This record gives sequence, structure tokens and C-alpha cells, in this order.
Amino acid sequence: MTESKAKLFTDFSPTTKEKWIEKIREELKGKDPKKLVWKTKGGVSVDPFYVKEDIKNLDYLDSYPGNFPFIRGIDSEGYIWNIRQDIFVDNVKAANKLSVSAINNGVESIGLLFKNARDYGQEEMVELFKNLAIDKYEINFEANKGSTNLLKNLKDYVRKTYKKPDNINGSLGFDPLKNLNLNGKFCKSKKYTFDKSDELIRMSEDFKNFRIISINARDFHNSGSTISQVLGFALAQANEYLSELTNRNLSIDRVSNKIKFNFAVGSNYFMEIAKFRAARYLWATHLMK
Repeated sequence: MTESKAKLFTDFSPTTKEKWIEKIREELKGKDPKKLVWKTKGGVSVDPFYVKEDIKNLDYLDSYPGNFPFIRGIDSEGYIWNIRQDIFVDNVKAANKLSVSAINNGVESIGLLFKNARDYGQEEMVELFKNLAIDKYEINFEANKGSTNLLKNLKDYVRKTYKKPDNINGSLGFDPLKNLNLNGKFCKSKKYTFDKSDELIRMSEDFKNFRIISINARDFHNSGSTISQVLGFALAQANEYLSELTNRNLSIDRVSNKIKFNFAVGSNYFMEIAKFRAARYLWATHLMK
């Protein structure tokens, strides 16, 4: 610490929380500062201000990026946010044109959304990725139907074009519990749902940086859930995958490394930051149990 900075700390005496409360009471002309406490939609009480002593018992404040419990991201250099552009694939040539344009304009992640991917083969895959170096950008898929066909064709394309599947980053976006969450029933059956999840995870074994199962917590947010409810529902869904798929002789690490969480972001800035940190903390600590 430089001499000037050291002097700065000695020039000002520490201010206790009690002194801040006295000052607030003075500004409120004698009214109780507790009147400024407000509640979130989830019923969490939020004080008008906080000081260092309020968080002294938290055990993760000194953690660095890339270190457990990963509240500052999983990368040692801090979390890198990618700019993503979603593109609906009705025509592969048109989708390719839009993808190339998006990349040339600064997009770092492409989301390709299929209504039905069953009818797309190798020729369509080649056309879809024409003039795109998908080993340099994040590539994500979402398909209501045909996820198995999509993954198979992607694997064949990558092996022929890049040789090294580890260079491909992204996700398949398979969300078999989405229909259960939104409509109260499985598309086919519970057994089929988790058998298909098992199959896709095993198919993607050599794609180390490609996630298969998506937990779309944004559906809970868009359905009116509070932040705490969104976290609870999302983690309950993740826990269901861990339970069912480890029963199918997949290790917990193999399953968890193939899961991706998708959260919506509301307008309450600080609460949304807290939500992301809480999600990372809860997921990391859950996996350690």
C-alpha cells in the first residue's frame, strides 16, 4: 500500500453501523429507520444500507474467480460474457447468411432454433455452417424435436471438418422436462425422457465442452415466479436429472458437466446479480454433498 493510500485510511475514523442509523434517524426527523426496510416479492426483507459487519459470517467472500464455490465464475480470469444472437432455422441458407452477418458484426455466440430437426442431414449441416468457423465461436442449438439427429449430424460434421471435438463449445439445449413444467405432463413418458437424456450424454462423451441438457429457469421467471422460487424450481429440476441419470450408471460428474442453466434477467439490478451468485453457490455446494 502506498503512503498516500495509507494516509487516507488514517485520516478518517471508522464509522459504526449505529452511527449510520443515528444519522438516518436525524434525516428522518426522529422516525424509526426500520420504516425504510422493504420487502421483495418473495418476502425477503431488505435493509436501506449494509456495512461490512453484516456479511462477516459469509465463508466465500475471499474466493477468487475459478475457485469454489464459483460465485465469481468458473474461469480463473473471471467470467467472460458472450454476446449471443438467436436465429430461427426454417431455411438453412437464410440461417447461414444471418449467422455469418451476426458474427461479422461482433456476435460471439450463435443460437440456432429448430422447430423440428429430424429432417436435417449432413448436407444441411454443411450448408448451415458454410463460411463459419464454429470452433472459434460458441454454437448452441434448441430443437423441439430431433435432438438425437441433430447431435449425430453435428458430431459427423465436426469430425470431418475439425477433427478435434474438444474445440467445440456450446450446447444442444435438450430440455425434456420443459413440457412437464409448462403443461403438467411428459411428452411421452418419464422413462423415455431420462433414457433419451442418458443416450445423448453418452453420445456427446468426446465433446468435453458441449453441454446437452438445458434447465430453462427462464420459463419459471416468465410464469411469474419470484427469484427464490426460480432458484428452487431450477435446482429441483437439476436434482431430478442427477438422481435419475446416476441411477442409469452415469457418474455425478458426467451428468453435472452436461447440464446448462438458462436464467432470465429482471429489472431489479442488484437482486438479479444476487440471483446468479446464489445459483452458482447453491449448485456448487449441492454437488459437494
